[in-house]
Amino acid sequence: MGLRAVSAIFYSLYLLALFAVGSSTPQNYYEGVADMLNTTGPKTNEYILHKDCKRFDISLNFSDTLIETLGKDFISTQFITSLNFSGNTIKSIASGAFDSLPALESLNLAGNRLQNLFSFNGHNNLKVLILANQSEIGYWNNLIIFGEYPELRYLDLSGNKINSINMPQNYHNIVNHLIKKYLFPKLKYLDLSYNFLNNFDYSHLFSHNLTNLNLIHNNLYNVDLRIFINLVELRLNYNSFEKIRNYCYDNTACIDQMPKLKYFSISHNSLSTIDEDIFFKMPNLVTVDLSNNALTGVFTVLNYELASLQNVYLDNNGLSSISMVYHLANLTILSVAHNKLQEIKPNFVNAPILKKLYLNNNEIRIIDENAFSNLKYLEVLDLNSNTLDKLPIRWSDDFKNLRYLNLSNNNFKTLESLSLSQCLTNIKIDLLNIQLTHTKTEFLRNLPENATIYFIPHSENNI
Repeated sequence: MGLRAVSAIFYSLYLLALFAVGSSTPQNYYEGVADMLNTTGPKTNEYILHKDCKRFDISLNFSDTLIETLGKDFISTQFITSLNFSGNTIKSIASGAFDSLPALESLNLAGNRLQNLFSFNGHNNLKVLILANQSEIGYWNNLIIFGEYPELRYLDLSGNKINSINMPQNYHNIVNHLIKKYLFPKLKYLDLSYNFLNNFDYSHLFSHNLTNLNLIHNNLYNVDLRIFINLVELRLNYNSFEKIRNYCYDNTACIDQMPKLKYFSISHNSLSTIDEDIFFKMPNLVTVDLSNNALTGVFTVLNYELASLQNVYLDNNGLSSISMVYHLANLTILSVAHNKLQEIKPNFVNAPILKKLYLNNNEIRIIDENAFSNLKYLEVLDLNSNTLDKLPIRWSDDFKNLRYLNLSNNNFKTLESLSLSQCLTNIKIDLLNIQLTHTKTEFLRNLPENATIYFIPHSENNI
């Protein structure tokens, strides 16, 4: 599509956008639309002086309009604050394309065919920039960042096959690097997921102001995140890390003080080593996901009084035991499914308000009578697919709030071997694939009141 055609589309849609403002726009405003597309004229300046410009903030949506090229200064106005070009076939954007849009704050260029993502060479007011999923980028993309973005807060570069990030090697950038002047000094949210990054050591590009960093689905085996002390959310899933340490080494996620971190996910890696003081330096952690790794032995790295911690996921590792003896005052979900646990010891977790505990698909054959005695608020307990053949007397006496118990796929032979307490009222119990040999009639009379026991599959909506 030629530049004239693009300009015509812009002009027509710009008029439509202005008329879409409706009754809140002064009627005589439409008389000056043509002049306002050129904001340098005296007529426009005179008009602006007498009107409230905040009423003319405009967002234009050009998604799926088959635009291929954006030229320099393709449109000039101080009223446009948001542009959406997603889902087009844009291949090139000229340097300075958005320079004549000084109020522009949000720019969405996702789903195009750009090969040079930052060819427009910066913008002084832009706050949101979405450049995700460009379809014609080569298999290995060395991303070059042109220009500066002093106000940018949100940057999405996901799905672009990026394997490295650099700046042009010129005098200006060398000086900025020496004086630690960042290209994105105010950036808060950075999404580099679904790329081909091997390393992430870009402290010369991204400042410590980052709060949300998404690096899932890359080829990362080394990252140095020690400067990012303001992170609130960190996602490192689906990479190749083997260690989490506070110093940098091979195949290591290098992490130190993160006092504001709330969400930390590093599932689907090859983690086998975690420094025991790592989580001590994350006092505000709410959720940690370490599932689908290679952790073995006794899990003790959460042995700190993490007052904010609510959710812990350790599924699909090789853990043989778990010990969380320090007070976890707000822990509500603990999932240790698909490990190699064999025994549940007394008070193995110190979490007084724990509500959901998943121990399914382990090798558990012994549960101590006092294993769950401090879990008075537990609502869901999943012991499915273990090797239990009996449970100790009084093991369930403290379950005043338990509503769902899954004991399916174990080795119980009688209902008596479950040692179910009378306090388990209004509870649903799954006993699927349990080969009961016999049960005494009198025991049926002593089953928990209003308990529903399932021997065949049922709808999860009923749980």
